[in-house]
Amino acid sequence: MRNAKTTPAYTKELAAYIAGLGWNDIPTEVIERAKYLILDGIGCGLYGSIKPWSQIMVETLSKLDSGGAATVWGRNVKLSAPHAALTNATAVQGFELDDVHYPGVLHCESLTIPAALALAEQSGGVTGKQLLTAIVAGCEAGPRAAMCMRGREMLERGWHSGSIVGGFASAATSSNLLGLDPAQTEHAFGIAGSGASGLMAAQFGAMVKRMQHGRACQNGVYAGLLASGGFTGIEDVFEVPYGGFCTTFTQSQDDFDLTQLNAGLGETFETMRVRIKLYPCVGGSHGSVNTVLVMKQREGFSADEVEAVRVTGAKAFVEHGGWPFEGRNVTEAQMNMPYCIAAALTDSELTVSRYTDEAIEDPTVRDLTRRVTVHLDESAPRQGGGERITVTLKSGRSIEQMVEPAKGLGSPPEEYPAAEAVAKYRDLAGRVVNADRVAAIEAMVLSLETLDDARGLAALLATE
Repeated sequence: MRNAKTTPAYTKELAAYIAGLGWNDIPTEVIERAKYLILDGIGCGLYGSIKPWSQIMVETLSKLDSGGAATVWGRNVKLSAPHAALTNATAVQGFELDDVHYPGVLHCESLTIPAALALAEQSGGVTGKQLLTAIVAGCEAGPRAAMCMRGREMLERGWHSGSIVGGFASAATSSNLLGLDPAQTEHAFGIAGSGASGLMAAQFGAMVKRMQHGRACQNGVYAGLLASGGFTGIEDVFEVPYGGFCTTFTQSQDDFDLTQLNAGLGETFETMRVRIKLYPCVGGSHGSVNTVLVMKQREGFSADEVEAVRVTGAKAFVEHGGWPFEGRNVTEAQMNMPYCIAAALTDSELTVSRYTDEAIEDPTVRDLTRRVTVHLDESAPRQGGGERITVTLKSGRSIEQMVEPAKGLGSPPEEYPAAEAVAKYRDLAGRVVNADRVAAIEAMVLSLETLDDARGLAALLATE
């Protein structure tokens, strides 16, 4: 049964904020962060566009969709906006290189940038300021929806938290860019919420893992377009007691927090907490990888000296990366914490070179992977923190340390300056397009607010 009146109106308040968000409402530092996130997302997407799953998707969708207006990144192909958003978002999330909002367990770049660029082309062009504003809108709505649902707890239940709530990020971007009013934006949220999906078992090796944020992005684009035409979605989609988003995905009134939807709206910008990844693996392993590398450098031991590594943490931490590595494919390797830690200890770094069909067969890394174990700590907080690593050397010496927070743009500037984000972009994009194109994209993104027509950026993302 639906309540006749629910107060406060969380969904309506969030929808009104997204509909009303304009360029002048966004602080300068948030705009600057958004530009680096866009640059990172484009680099990740160009690199992801050459992967087999992206190739299969483009070939399949090209047979179904012709005459579209939206560019497929890294190819001389255009599709309809929803299909281009699906394809490009899959590429952005396609090699575990993209951003992460840790409190929500959400990848904002794949949900916002492909939606904004596809709709910019579909609608006949928008300014760089409009594009940036729409992307910030998604980076504000998505993380708030994710924190409302307590993202790590969603992982415990087997939902892919980012793809379940990701449609709200894309719907917010789409609604803002299309100029929807508050009521239409609420309907877009209601459409997106009804289309949410994503199973975490994909982490064990399915190509569909690469696509799940892509489907959420496509879901939000459809939601915005349909709502703009008068199609209605579930009103108050977050609050509805029976069949609403929160109660249905948690099955409990105690496992979500509606106040997170509107907390700090217009004052605290979640965009500033979206981090650019250092390593090409699941975000939940970054802190552990970073910590063992710090331990190795500080203590001066080699990978050959390591007898065992024991990692402990909460249930979501263990389930989302802590199983014994079976070596089925690259997807599993990127999602598996024992493999990521073993590869990092072996190389004193962790790069894309460790994630190929040949590399995951390396007997040295495989041997060390078997000696890295992840265990449940009942006392660790469900929402993160409290993870611990113990490295035991063959000499019998043990070194123990709490897991340090993952670094990335979003950390203090001295830990991960913007120059590192640019270097990451140049490396990834340079594997797909020539140096002149890499430089042109970078220059355009970092001055995006001066652009009269954002379709110029989309054009640069096609093949030469």
